[in-house]
Amino acid sequence: MTIEELNALALDSVIEGSDPAQTYDEMLTLLYPVEEVEAEFEKLVINLIDIEMERLAEIQAEEERIAEIEIQAEIERLAEIERLRIEEEERVAAALLAEEIRIAYELRKKELHERLKPLIQNNSCIVAAFPNDKRHWGEKVKEIKQLSDLNVLEADVIKLEAAVYVEPYNELRKKEYKSIEEVMHIILDNGLDSPEFAALQASRAAIKLKHPKGE
Repeated sequence: MTIEELNALALDSVIEGSDPAQTYDEMLTLLYPVEEVEAEFEKLVINLIDIEMERLAEIQAEEERIAEIEIQAEIERLAEIERLRIEEEERVAAALLAEEIRIAYELRKKELHERLKPLIQNNSCIVAAFPNDKRHWGEKVKEIKQLSDLNVLEADVIKLEAAVYVEPYNELRKKEYKSIEEVMHIILDNGLDSPEFAALQASRAAIKLKHPKGE
């Protein structure tokens, strides 16, 4: 039924004295059947539901994207904190090691200077330890005191200590020579031409050979 036909029907109803409202409802029913209206409404509802679901899905996707960005940012922040912590631990460890090395250096230096102190009081000891150094012995002492390489310093200290404890050849000879009293008795009792005096001379010659001046 067309609009024109419905209008004609409504006009006839008014002429006949029918209720216009009832006639209008009847007209709408004829124009829009209930089944069609319900189907269209159902389509509309489904469409609205689809639109809402899409909107919610977009919101959820955006929230997930933002959450992922925030999680990644937090991971990076924690990683940076961990990196800084490790760097600080390494810096502290390096500082402690450097301090331990410095303390060990100072202790060793102090110990070597304590060993050096009595050795440099004797200039003959310095000359004996460094026979090829033609400078004044005081310059050599000054040089040794200023050494920063402890291995070189220790080597010089060892040389000086060795020079101190090597007895001169004349001291070694004295230990084996007969005493003056014994020599005088041999001479007075036996004379210079006696076999005893010859044996004394031979003994002295053997001792000299045993401890030459080069020692």
